[in-house]
Amino acid sequence: MQLSPDLEKLVRRIADEQERPTEAVIADALREYVLRTDARGAFVAEAEAGWESYGVTRLHVTGPELDHWLGGWGKRVGETPPACHD
Repeated sequence: MQLSPDLEKLVRRIADEQERPTEAVIADALREYVLRTDARGAFVAEAEAGWESYGVTRLHVTGPELDHWLGGWGKRVGETPPACHD
């Protein structure tokens, strides 16, 4: 893997500060990037599926309905989430 001189210098500085090999710093950064990118993809897929479902059913909950329900978390025991409606 080829790093720019500036990035390589930064990786070395971080590795020195953490007393770790540069390869470990790069591996951690790559792992975090891949996991974050995967999570973002899953979030987008879930949002698109929700939008498609809304397009078919037109069922939804309004912002104020959701705010009211969320505002009661920890205060109103056993309250069910608002029902979807068209």
